[in-house]
Amino acid sequence: MMVNKSYGIQVSATGLQFEDLRRIGALSFNQLAELRHRGAFSTVSQTFAACCARCAQSTEPSVQTLLEPWYTASITIRSTYIVDS
Repeated sequence: MMVNKSYGIQVSATGLQFEDLRRIGALSFNQLAELRHRGAFSTVSQTFAACCARCAQSTEPSVQTLLEPWYTASITIRSTYIVDS
């Protein structure tokens, strides 16, 4: 996802679009929040990291806005986990 620039958000008719990145990010975020198997977590975390990096590098402002809710949710999940432990 990161290496092939043809999948960039700036490509209008082809490649990953806002909705693609939103769905990839949301799915991988939810899996990270729920997975307990180390190997699965490791694989999904790479996907999520690549998606976040792609969003951060995007020249499309709407794509960059995807990062804030994921960050906020991760802080909430982390805070809940620490309190419950």
